[in-house]
Amino acid sequence: ASELRSYLKSKGAEISEENSEGGLHADLAQIIEACDVCLKDDDKDVESVMNSIVSLLLILETEKQESLIESLCEKL
Repeated sequence: ASELRSYLKSKGAEISEENSEGGLHADLAQIIEACDVCLKDDDKDVESVMNSIVSLLLILETEKQESLIESLCEKL
């Protein structure tokens, strides 16, 4: 998650490079909120970011995934 935060920050997103104290769920919520800055990039970069987000989503417990997946779908 920290690599995604750093990448999004380098693209101009308003996100801290430090991981959230709220754990992976909170980190992913913030990353998804900020991920629209990368949607203007090269398709390969967008694909890498989206693959990373989806991979991290799969690590979470099932009950925590739904709201984040809905947020990601709304961004896209």
